[in-house]
Amino acid sequence: MNLVKWVVGPRACMEIRQEFHAHREECRAALVAEGHAPEAAAAEAVRRIGDEEAYVRQCESELLGQRLGELRFVSAIGAAVGCALVGLMYASSSDSSRPFQQVLCLHLLYGLPIVLVAGACAARLGHWLARLGLLGLGVLVFWLGLFLGTHIGYGVWQAVDNPPEEAFADGAGLVGTLIAGWLPGCMLAGAAFLVSAFARRMGARLREIG
Repeated sequence: MNLVKWVVGPRACMEIRQEFHAHREECRAALVAEGHAPEAAAAEAVRRIGDEEAYVRQCESELLGQRLGELRFVSAIGAAVGCALVGLMYASSSDSSRPFQQVLCLHLLYGLPIVLVAGACAARLGHWLARLGLLGLGVLVFWLGLFLGTHIGYGVWQAVDNPPEEAFADGAGLVGTLIAGWLPGCMLAGAAFLVSAFARRMGARLREIG
C-alpha cells in the first residue's frame, strides 16, 4: 500500500473513483438529453472526462498535499503545547532543592511533545493501521522518557548533599513507571487524538457552510 493510501485512506480513494464515475455519468446523461445516441454519448463522455486513472492520481495528489499540510500544522501545535506544558512543569520545580523534578521535566521535554503530536496527527491519517502505529510510537517514546527521567532523576537526587530518605525510594518509582508508565501516555495521546478529530470535523462543517 503506497503513501497515499496510508495518509489519505482507502475510503477517500474509493470516493474519488465514485466521484469520477458520477461525473462521467452526468456528462453522458446531459449528452443524451441534447439528442445524442446513447453509445455516442458514452464515448463522448469518456473523451471529455478523460482517463480514470489519471483523474484519480490527480485528485489523490491534491488530497495528499492537503493532508500533509494539515499534519504539519497539527504537529506544530502539538509540539508547542507540549513544550509549554513541560516549561510550566520545569518552572514550578526550578528550586535547586528539587533535582528529581528538574531531571524528570527535562526528559519529558521530548516525550510529551512527541506523544501529543502523534495523537494529533493520527486523527488526520486515513488508514487505521497508520493511526495505531503512530499512536503506539508516541506512547512508547513518552513511556521511555518517563522511565529514564525517573531513573536518572533519583540518581541525581541521591547525589546531592544530605539527601532525604525519599531519594532512596527509587525502587517503587522505577517499578511503577515500568509497569504503568504507558497509562499517562495513552491518556495524552487519546486526548490529542480526540481534540484533533473534533477540530477536523468542525473545520469540514465550516467549509461546507461557507
